[in-house]
Amino acid sequence: MIKKTNTRSNITNNQSRCPVVYYPIDNNDYESIRFYENNGYTVKTISLNGNPHYFAFIPVETQEQARRINQAFIQFYLQEQDSFQLRMDNEISIDKMSDIGYGSTVNYNDPATILENLATMKALFYELNSLTDGEYHICQMIGSNVSESEMAAELNIPYKELHKCKQKLLKRLKHQLKGYR
Repeated sequence: MIKKTNTRSNITNNQSRCPVVYYPIDNNDYESIRFYENNGYTVKTISLNGNPHYFAFIPVETQEQARRINQAFIQFYLQEQDSFQLRMDNEISIDKMSDIGYGSTVNYNDPATILENLATMKALFYELNSLTDGEYHICQMIGSNVSESEMAAELNIPYKELHKCKQKLLKRLKHQLKGYR
């Protein structure tokens, strides 16, 4: 004879639990961690993609409020990841710079030169980030020393159209970056 048992989970709705926002804290930012803990907030480490990340648990009034704020943090995180990936895609190694003729005749230990270069690179990064996919692809090919005839063939457009587009694009970038160097 088989005895039937009624299995029910004992899930209770704890009304004292309030919704929380998972506020991200930069790794190794121990000052922020101490701040949140000293002000009565819980700080926990959550593993994302195998890497530990710190979060402060900030209580909010409604679940909807928590959902909206947490969604905004996720969106911001994804945009930061895309921005980081874009920067990585645009980096170049010192070896490749040497191969294309870069010579270190400038004194890069001079703080003014360093700041000038950083400002120029930042401006260039933002201008490149504002380009359409097609314009960005043309810039990548220019940077890779691809000839205009090869570019036209790859983009499947007439040579004259590519030349005109390239000149217009370079003129626009030159105008946007004229205050730098």
